[in-house]
Amino acid sequence: MVMVSQADANAYAAWLSRRTGRVWRLPSEPEWEKAARGADGRYFPWGWKFDPSRLNSRDAGPFDTTPVGRYGAGASPYRVLDGAGQVFEWTATAAGSRSACGR
Repeated sequence: MVMVSQADANAYAAWLSRRTGRVWRLPSEPEWEKAARGADGRYFPWGWKFDPSRLNSRDAGPFDTTPVGRYGAGASPYRVLDGAGQVFEWTATAAGSRSACGR
């Protein structure tokens, strides 16, 4: 989803927790960065060099949001998909903070 506030994302996690009986939450920024880029400090989920074929970017298009998983070659070492691209991900770290991996 896009255009969702941090409060809405937290409310959804709380709703999903009640609905499933499991605990769901936004990750902290360090948790998100590790999942999205790995533990070796790489700049992009796939490595150090920008490659427009591995993400949805203004460099290669399609200039709109895309379904999750469309850029499998851009997966992180933990197999997290779409950690770089056109949208930001909310984290639980400080209200208003957003992770911007590779953007």
